[in-house]
Amino acid sequence: MVKAAAGNQGSGEEIIRLLLDQKGGDIPITKGVVEAAGNGRWSGKEIIRLLLDRRGRDVPITEGVVAQIARNFDKEIMRFLLDRRGGDVPITEGVVEAAAGNWGSGRNEIMRLLLDQRGGDVLITERRGKEIKG
Repeated sequence: MVKAAAGNQGSGEEIIRLLLDQKGGDIPITKGVVEAAGNGRWSGKEIIRLLLDRRGRDVPITEGVVAQIARNFDKEIMRFLLDRRGGDVPITEGVVEAAAGNWGSGRNEIMRLLLDQRGGDVLITERRGKEIKG
């Protein structure tokens, strides 16, 4: 049920907020829940922000989730994630690839943020570098 609410494009944020208000820590926040929110273009970033605000370290942040955020959302939610989870956020070639493919929300802004925050940890191959330059 929580996963379906996180993927709901219309009222997902309100449903998740209600569930968290009513059940708090009893709501299971699984990888599937976070992935469903990461796929939600309309309310996904608000759901991810809400989950991180309310459940913090209980929110599973995998490479796949970070790649979804880099691909689907703007730099503000990526900054929020990095601020909240710092070194727990895996920045891999797959994440860089996803950021390079984010045409709608300023891929260069997300890439700059990743490099500013974790420059030494971000792997950029020659092929990825060409994609970033556009």
